[in-house]
Amino acid sequence: MAQGESERVQEAQKLAKTDPRKAEALYKDIISKPPSVTSEAAIKEYETALISLGELYRDEKFVCACGPAQEFCHCGHKLTDAIGKPRSS
Repeated sequence: MAQGESERVQEAQKLAKTDPRKAEALYKDIISKPPSVTSEAAIKEYETALISLGELYRDEKFVCACGPAQEFCHCGHKLTDAIGKPRSS
């Protein structure tokens, strides 16, 4: 974890190792509200949460109900519509 990251991002990063679904929910909560353009810290938190959520999906191989995670699956779901169900290896 990089120094200067918000407490919520740090908490989500810790949860990603033990409870990916809770980490996903926390990242989604952070990015659910656009940051204030005048707050550098809020912008950094938003960007870090967005990138970390993508990394979580990549690392956990989250899948859409109809297949592997990708930008769009064959049914048109966006990656952000993916359900928190890791694909088994």
